[in-house]
Amino acid sequence: MMHAWDQADGRPPGFSLVPSEAVQVWQAWVPESETTLTRLRRTLSPDESARAERFTHAATRREYVFGRGFLRQLLGSALSVAPERVEFTYGHAGKPGLRPGSFPMDWRFNLAHSGGRVLIALAQGREVGVDLEFLQEMPDGPELAKRIFSPRELTEWQALAAGLKARAFFKGWTRKEAWLKATGEGLTEALAEIETTLAPDAPPAWRALPGGLTSLRQWGVVDLPLGANFAGALVFETTGQTKESAVETTTTT
Repeated sequence: MMHAWDQADGRPPGFSLVPSEAVQVWQAWVPESETTLTRLRRTLSPDESARAERFTHAATRREYVFGRGFLRQLLGSALSVAPERVEFTYGHAGKPGLRPGSFPMDWRFNLAHSGGRVLIALAQGREVGVDLEFLQEMPDGPELAKRIFSPRELTEWQALAAGLKARAFFKGWTRKEAWLKATGEGLTEALAEIETTLAPDAPPAWRALPGGLTSLRQWGVVDLPLGANFAGALVFETTGQTKESAVETTTTT
């Protein structure tokens, strides 16, 4: 289901109508308007503003400012508070969450940005992780594949036609990163232990995860429809109800 969000008023229409068992994924492009970015930046906390200043590349800094401001707009709407009143805490690997007990609704969320695009996943009472990557040439792709893929994945990836390797690489990469973000692990050395399907005609699925069968039953994964130039994945805690059809994908104007 696709909705439009008018960045001028900041409140996503129909937000409260999304069923509590659904997982929302919102997407937006970083606007060219400095006015919009300035307005969103005023909602950031001092530590978020300080982090923004540490980015040396202007494009990355704009993605960060827009992403955090966009997240605050969504959470503010969900919680019926001003965006600047949303308070975050951070896990041991840096995953943000709402301050425990600060709001009655247990919203969980995750954010990713790449290539001027921002994704935000939202759910109630279950962890979510989202990742996206802008598809680009990777001269060091074969060496990276040896580091992030399991032996079975690597064999499957190496057997693909040259024209299919880049998308398969980034599909595998984003699923793995989304799982690390959902779990809050942040352990990039564990990427080869997270095993997924890579063949172009194979649906997204886990073959192995740290934690064995329990973890396989706990975490769902879907690829996100982001067009030809991006790969993206959503990982979510399963409840026996959430399936791919319950993932709400939303865009902005």
